[in-house]
Amino acid sequence: MKWLKILDPWTQYRRPQESVASSISTTEKISPQSTSKSEGDLLQGPISAAHSTADVRESERTKYAALSHGYVILPSGPYLAYPRPIGSSPISSAIPLPVTVIASEEVEINGPWLAAELSRLQDNDDVYSDDFQSNMIFSCRSSAVDNQRPRLDQTAEMLLGEQRTVHYVVAGSQSWQSGPYFSLNGIIYEAWKLYPDNAEAFYFSIVPDPDDRNHFIPLAISAFDSVRTVAVPSRHYFKQSKEKPLNGLRIAIKDIYDLNGIRTAASNRAFRDLYPPRRKTASAIQKLINDGAVIVGKTKTTTFADRELATQDWIDTHSPFNPRGDGYVWGGGSSTGSAAAVAAYNWLDFAIGSDTSGSARGPAANHGIYGFRPTFCATAMDGVVPSSVLFDTPAFFARDVKSAQQFAKTWYKLKSVEDLQKSKSWHPRKLLWPIEYCDRQSKYVVTHNEEVHAKFERFVSVLEVFLGVQRTVVSLRDLWNKRDRHQPGPSFDEYFKYTYEAILNRDSYTNSIGFVKDYQKVFGWHPYLPPSIMNRWKRGKSITEGEREHAVSQVSDFKKWFEGEVLGDDGSTSTSAVMVWPWTVGSPNYLDLPRPEPNADYGYGFQPTYTSSFTGCPEFVFPSKPKTAHNFAETDEEIVGTWSYDSKVSGQQERLPVAASLMGASGLDYELITFARQFLVESELPDAVETGREMLGPDPAKKARKVDPPAYRSR
Repeated sequence: MKWLKILDPWTQYRRPQESVASSISTTEKISPQSTSKSEGDLLQGPISAAHSTADVRESERTKYAALSHGYVILPSGPYLAYPRPIGSSPISSAIPLPVTVIASEEVEINGPWLAAELSRLQDNDDVYSDDFQSNMIFSCRSSAVDNQRPRLDQTAEMLLGEQRTVHYVVAGSQSWQSGPYFSLNGIIYEAWKLYPDNAEAFYFSIVPDPDDRNHFIPLAISAFDSVRTVAVPSRHYFKQSKEKPLNGLRIAIKDIYDLNGIRTAASNRAFRDLYPPRRKTASAIQKLINDGAVIVGKTKTTTFADRELATQDWIDTHSPFNPRGDGYVWGGGSSTGSAAAVAAYNWLDFAIGSDTSGSARGPAANHGIYGFRPTFCATAMDGVVPSSVLFDTPAFFARDVKSAQQFAKTWYKLKSVEDLQKSKSWHPRKLLWPIEYCDRQSKYVVTHNEEVHAKFERFVSVLEVFLGVQRTVVSLRDLWNKRDRHQPGPSFDEYFKYTYEAILNRDSYTNSIGFVKDYQKVFGWHPYLPPSIMNRWKRGKSITEGEREHAVSQVSDFKKWFEGEVLGDDGSTSTSAVMVWPWTVGSPNYLDLPRPEPNADYGYGFQPTYTSSFTGCPEFVFPSKPKTAHNFAETDEEIVGTWSYDSKVSGQQERLPVAASLMGASGLDYELITFARQFLVESELPDAVETGREMLGPDPAKKARKVDPPAYRSR
């Protein structure tokens, strides 16, 4: 095997070369062909690395991390030799050598078992490759017999000979996991694979500090032209357990959450440059880390998670690319970076966003993935750059409903084990259908696209069959206007015309005062802020605290009324109802469209996305898809999960997701996701989506591109 380039990794962390312990002995088997693979044949030298000088001010540790990243390029791609020693190696090479560690519970190893183990390493991990089989280290696990060396029988020796593998047998029990590693100067290090961020979803990649797994350091490496990379560890290093239910799961977080050792930018360069790396991780993220999650990077967001439309309003950073369709349709919402990462990369398990008035639900719908906004206050919001404390809610994205269910149970403050068992039998007795947002004759209807409307209606019909009830048609406006006939007041639209803006604009402005003063004190001038923020703050400055408090009371009125008279309008409890919402507009919102002045309008009233924001109710957004075996039927009319459009980019017909959501009463988070999963499975609807341009997988009836552009490649 001929390597391309090697850069000695992370010399600042290298420990003095250790002698191999006396309890370790080795047996080396070298095929004749492998003797030609000397260190002199390996090309050495640096390859392009991007460094951020803003990250080197506060500590030597951060300086080392930002300026001395090292990595190895193998035929299967670039890797990072993560500089945390995990044990002594019998290999004393001065350059990092890829090795496979085989940690066996048994002393005797035969050929069939070894072949099966190597297949397992390949099949269950995207980091492992044949490149790591040039060298193997065999050891016994700590649970095996102490001070024993594995013994390879003739069939195992023959298999290694056929593969031209140099192998070593180590005595003594070890705590290693089988998998891919690098050996350098007698020390074994973990192998982390570097993936390109072709969708430009990440603000930057991060890795845990080798000396403190609760402290993080930025990873600024470019190994694919100008595209930065994201590092992920082998899945074989982690075993999930009751204590670590998320162990090894790779998660990206929106860049409004604080992370110990990392600057929080919220997509604003002035904010990033002013404040040093955070010393404490946001509680919501620390919960994930405590449960074993691997935080791999921070994703892009709009400035301070405010309302900005791509590409015009994105100033300090470029908008991510939505991989669906032709790749140039805006993903929507401030959590679009997290959604784009989940939709684009199959090496990522989950991504964390936030939802104020649709910031996560919109991107979930536009990217054709699963997005969940939980009950308000389902988890802590300290250490998070706020938009409005009254509405801000942590949210997450996933590609399948089963993993979403498990993730929600772990992350949010849900219920006891007994209550969780009871929630599995929750079955709504009422399906609410908000007519003003679903009926095409309504001026408030979400979509005027006939194809999208027909597919949403088909989805609702399947839901009716599953529930065994017909939809209950409700009009929020009519119900509100009739709520008190003896004391008629302002209409629904009049009453809530300024409610959301009064709160958000005022909160956004008051949140900024300290930042602006701090910046002026340090630098002597006003920080740059994009028009979206300046217009928001201009409005917020003119709103009094009294006006905000009045708007807060209006939100309280809406919540009390909605839970009592909408979810429970027939005298039953609100927990017996579920409301279905359409989420797809049905027109391509291209990145290059001209935009109006951002956040300059006022008095735009109540939007359908505000319902869960005002009530604090959980809402689960997911693609509405057909049966797996019929993803692509003979006629377009039978395709439920996507809608078609003529792309001005590709010059051909492309498809984008059709999405819907279910909303339940506050506190029914786990019940809602569990119900959604039962509905999808029992109705024989797919409960997972693919990455890339087609959420349902390639269309066999459609002529495929000879080569997909890099933005569509997930691996």
